[in-house]
Amino acid sequence: ELNLSILSLVVRKLAHIFEFFVLSILLLYLLLEFTTFDKYKIGYTFLIALLVAIIDEVIQSYVPGRGSSVIDVLIDSIGISIGIGLVIVIIYIKHRNQK
Repeated sequence: ELNLSILSLVVRKLAHIFEFFVLSILLLYLLLEFTTFDKYKIGYTFLIALLVAIIDEVIQSYVPGRGSSVIDVLIDSIGISIGIGLVIVIIYIKHRNQK
């Protein structure tokens, strides 16, 4: 029998990963829209998205029945890293195919 509370926890944590995956892709492409690709854009993207995750957790600490969690910020950073990694791979493949 499947424990619904465990399933709910897994789905919520995967949602954290997915939302920050999407956020990091959008942020990095936004930065790249106005400038060329370099290692600083990756750092800026990671820091901005991580700041959003931290602010989100701080806001949650003020909501009755909710709490903030460092674990959630770490989970969010997984999504951020995967999103940035995917964009880097896409840029690498496009650059390699242009040569």
